[in-house]
Order: sequence, then structure tokens, then C-alpha cells
Amino acid sequence: MSTGTPATIGDPVETSVTVPPGAGGGTVTIVEILPTETPPPGFIFIGHQVNITAPDASVENPLIVTFNLHSSIAGTDPNAFEMFKASVLIGACTGAGAVPDPCVESRTLVGDNIQIIIRTSTASPWNFGKSTATPTVSPTVSPTASPTATPSPTPIGDPLSRKQQMCVKEMNKNGEKVNRAQLKVNERCLINLQKGKLGGPPSLAFSVCMVADANNRVHRATERTAKREERKCDSLDELPPFGYTDAETVNTAAKSGGRAVANWIFGGPPVIDSNLFTNDDRKEASCQLEMLRRAGKLETTVVKAILKEKRMVIKEDSVDSGVALETRLQAVFFSDVKMIEKAEDRLVKQVNKKCATLPVNPEALFPGSCGQGNPTLSAVEDCVIAAARCEACLKINAFDALNMNCELADDHMDNGSCQESGESALTNFDCFPRTAPDDASQIAKTCVALANSAPDMIFTKQDYQGMPDQCKFLVAEQCR
Repeated sequence: MSTGTPATIGDPVETSVTVPPGAGGGTVTIVEILPTETPPPGFIFIGHQVNITAPDASVENPLIVTFNLHSSIAGTDPNAFEMFKASVLIGACTGAGAVPDPCVESRTLVGDNIQIIIRTSTASPWNFGKSTATPTVSPTVSPTASPTATPSPTPIGDPLSRKQQMCVKEMNKNGEKVNRAQLKVNERCLINLQKGKLGGPPSLAFSVCMVADANNRVHRATERTAKREERKCDSLDELPPFGYTDAETVNTAAKSGGRAVANWIFGGPPVIDSNLFTNDDRKEASCQLEMLRRAGKLETTVVKAILKEKRMVIKEDSVDSGVALETRLQAVFFSDVKMIEKAEDRLVKQVNKKCATLPVNPEALFPGSCGQGNPTLSAVEDCVIAAARCEACLKINAFDALNMNCELADDHMDNGSCQESGESALTNFDCFPRTAPDDASQIAKTCVALANSAPDMIFTKQDYQGMPDQCKFLVAEQCR
């Protein structure tokens, strides 16, 4: 059985299991999760544990387990990390079959993958570990008979200096502020839309409003990020080698991630016109606003929890690489963090208060991904909670150039539920004409005018599907 090969940046660990003839019957399963085993002293586990179940084999005729690890998490040196069965270090094979049991048959670099093949009589959890020890330089020894030297552990890197830590903290803090500013803009846009203060088709008007930032709230926050980078980072002799990108990257991630929360709920941008309730539908409008507001607060809370953990762990000598940092931060999603639990409970309580007694189907109230398939209100709430956790993880990955497995952040399963929001390189400028045809409808002309009012706004295939039918013929083919 295989989970696919080769490994990629988006799916950096791929596993296959070959069951020998004659092994007992049974099902093979392969599941990737965050490490649940404790690494032995002197090692850290990278953030991918592979749990395998399979029929028992034998030492003479073992299972063959093949791991492909992408270079984004493993580098290009096959000997730079060790293999562990659960938390037990595995040595190299010394004979035919699984001798010792289990053992590493081979380590090779295949393209941008490191491939490791294991022989084992039984399946189990498997982990990939790196040494935290700093190698020592041995004195030169005269060429007399001596035992074979044990190679020193491969170093990972140096922990961040105090000033580098201050730079990283400052960038994260200001990125968080940009994110909060964007969420406030989202709320204000929805309120203004419900009050009829935004012109044009509601779907495009809402989308453009979130990007346009009419009061410059988001713009002012992004300017602060750039100024703080100049003050805390640009003056350093050496920029932080991990846990850091730059002000532009942080600002972009904070803005696009903040808008993505609205997309999960309303299916945009743009959202579907008929599902945006106006001030005339006061209770329905209040319900939609409460869901948007609570989702934003939860996403902000998850980001805060991760950054709080980051501020503590980057002080530790053992956190000396992006991989080490990823492992520590991803553990937040598997911990009982009180502030996150409180925000989740608050979302459910307040949304139920505003929405539970409404005669409108949840699918009509929340036409985004979370409302598909005629779900109950409780199911929509669960989806929005998972979406907030997902977006928080994706945002931190972008902030810090990390590769946390966000698939495990939302519902603890590697099931395709947390993907990048898909903000492509295509913008309104790429996708819409500068002017609408003379014989186009008024809605079509308004769509073009709104799109051109925000030419740099990202336009995705999801945007195309949600926009008014009268406008779709105007959209360039590559944007559909």
C-alpha cells in the first residue's frame, strides 16, 4: 500500500508498505499525524509521525517500508537524521532480512526526495529525528590500530541570538496587528453591505470593500510592520536564519489570511448575492455578522497562542532550525490551550444565540464551504472552528517560512480539509476588461467598474463561480 510517491512541498512525507507473500491476512493502513512519541534525549522529531498497521511478517521475510521525504523538511543529506520505531532508534541492516529487527536497508537521495527503506517484522508508529548535539572536533590520532570511530551527530544550526529573537517577535507582533485590522475591515464591510451603503452587485462590492480598506486601517498597520522591520531587523549583522521572512511577506499573509476567514463562511470572494441578508432581514443579518465576528476572534486567538509558544521556545538552545521550531509550534494544535477552548466555546454559544431559532436553513445563511450539503448549525460551527485553526496555521507558515502540516491543525487528520486558500497570481487587472461592451447589462458594467477599482485584488476560480451570471462572460478564460 502507498500514500503516493514522490513527496512534494505540499505533501512532504510519502510512505509505501510491501507485505511479503505468506504474511497473515489483514489490512494495511498508513496515517500521518503529529508526533505523539517522546524522542530520546539528544534528539528532536520533525513534525510528521507515520502510523502504520499491517499483517505481521517475520525477520526472515519482513515488511518493506519505504519513506520518501521532501527536501523542504529533510534537506538533501540522507544521513542528516535518524529513523525511529516509535521512539526507539533504528540501526543499519547487517544481514539478510530484518537483522537487527527493525533496520535501515538504505538511505538515498532521489531527485528532491530522501528515500529511506526499512525492513521490519511488525508495523508501528515511525518517526524521523535529528540530533540536538553539537559535534566535537576530535584530536588527530596516530595511525595505530583503533576501534572504528562513531560519527559525530550532524549539527542542525545555531539558536537565534537575543537580537534576532527580538526581530522575529517584532515581525510576528505587527503581523498579528495587520491581521486584526483586516478582520475589523471585514466586519465593517459586511455591516455596510447589509445597510445598503456599498454600491454595485453585493458580491463584488463586499469583496472589493475588504480589499479597498476605505479608512486605511489595514494600510496603517502594514506601514508599522515595515517601520518596525527597519528598526529591529535591518540593522542586524545577520538576519534570523529561521522563523523570519520580511515585512512584505508578513503583511500579505496577514491580509489574505484575514479575508480567507470570510471566504470559508460566505463562499467568496465574491459571496453569492442572494445569500447576503440586508437590514430588512435584521435577525438573519445579525446571525451572519456574529458568525463572521466570532470566527475572526477565534482565528486571532489561535494565532496568539502559537506566537506565545514561539516567543518562549525560540529562547531554547534546542530550537536551532526551522524544523525544530515547526515541531514545537505544531504541538499547540494538539494541546488543551485554554484560550483557544474558550474562544471556540464562545463562538458556539454566541452563534447559537443569534442563529439557532431562525427559520432559515444554515446553508442559506452560510453559503461558503462550511455551509455546503445542507448541514446542521452545529456542523457549520464545527467547520468554521476548524477553518479558523487552519487559517491560523497557514498564516504562521507564511509569516515564518515554516512547513507545519496544517492538515493536522484543524481536525487532527490528514484529509485534505486545510489547503492553501489558493490566492493565485491572477488579479482583477488580469481577469477583467478595462471597459464593458456598450451593449452589456448595467450589472455587467458595474462588475467591470468595481473590478477595475481594485486592480490588484486577487481573483480565483472560486470568485468566478460566485459572481453574478451577468458578469461571467466578461472574465478572461484563464481566470474561469
